[in-house]
Amino acid sequence: MVSRRSFLWGSGAVALAPLLGGCQARPGALQVRALNQSIPPQVIREFRQAIAQDAIALQPEATLADLLALLQRWQTETEPVSDRWDWLPFVNRGTPAIAELVTLGDAWLATAIRAGLIQPLDLTTVPSWAQLPPRWQGLVRRDREGFVSQDSAAPLWGAPYRWGTTMIVYHHDVFKHQGLAPPTDWADLWRPELRDRISAIDQPREIIGLTLKKLGASYNTWNLTPLLPSLAAELNSLAPQIRYYSNNKYLHPLAIKETWLAVGWSTDIIPALTNYPQLRAIIPTSGTALWSDLWVQPATATPTALSQRWLDFCWQMRSAQNISLFTDGLSPILSTLPLDQWPKDLQNASPFIPNAELFNRSEFLQPLPISTQLQYDTLWRKLRSPSPSST
Repeated sequence: MVSRRSFLWGSGAVALAPLLGGCQARPGALQVRALNQSIPPQVIREFRQAIAQDAIALQPEATLADLLALLQRWQTETEPVSDRWDWLPFVNRGTPAIAELVTLGDAWLATAIRAGLIQPLDLTTVPSWAQLPPRWQGLVRRDREGFVSQDSAAPLWGAPYRWGTTMIVYHHDVFKHQGLAPPTDWADLWRPELRDRISAIDQPREIIGLTLKKLGASYNTWNLTPLLPSLAAELNSLAPQIRYYSNNKYLHPLAIKETWLAVGWSTDIIPALTNYPQLRAIIPTSGTALWSDLWVQPATATPTALSQRWLDFCWQMRSAQNISLFTDGLSPILSTLPLDQWPKDLQNASPFIPNAELFNRSEFLQPLPISTQLQYDTLWRKLRSPSPSST
């Protein structure tokens, strides 16, 4: 499956070009800013075939940070300009025209809500919203402070269209040569033979969270005080295990055998398995952190019926299959089906897809109160000081 994904993205690059960009679209076309390669060209093409050839102008952005920055610019700069002349040198690009829908990671949803960067979506009028599993509906139902709400009347702030996990990836050849048992759970990060042999993402919620998971607690524990003695001790013993922290280069030392194991995101790890067949990946048996990419609506955008049709289209089964097959994430709609009804290519990748039991032990990272964040900050500073080498 991974090879097929890589091939289709590569061979489809030329075909994708005419599907993107705002300057080709007619006035009134749906303007979308999406995380690069999070929506495959098949979905864009089929939406245009179903609605109109120029119904959507989708502009890719390299990172989620770039998309968050756009939301901030649209809030503070009140006179956006067209992207029409962006290709010309020496032209002052100004602020890009406001998109109606933008990709945002769920971890930044609370930040965007609190800062007033986005507005609620009217998803109850979108036919396919009812098909979305309750886990994802609950993820985007938030109060005005960004906290997850159990109130069914609370606003819906995002439309999840793909998701993934935090994983462990290890160098199979090294483990075999050293006579080491493959890792199966977070507790393996503390094994003595892995001292100074781990690279990890530079994320306190992830690293402290997996330590909480090792202790049998939740990633989203609000009150750390009762756990602090054991949590601090575990983090103190984890510190010498981790050689590198990085959000974008943690796989490089693993590939060259400088580290033997890494903790990272499925969007990075699954494609790497194609280029480095000596690597193996697992989802920890005690459960892991989940992430989701969402469609959100900028606070200054004007909602239209076409945006709702796009949201509904992304949740159609054919679109869900294409998103799952041709990006490095999975559509939440597929979670409504048993695995034997998934596309064959995805069934073959089942080791990277949590089964129902493992999925129930895994968690989306929810916003925490300030008091808990301060406890995280203190623990993180102690874990990183003296800091291992960073990249």
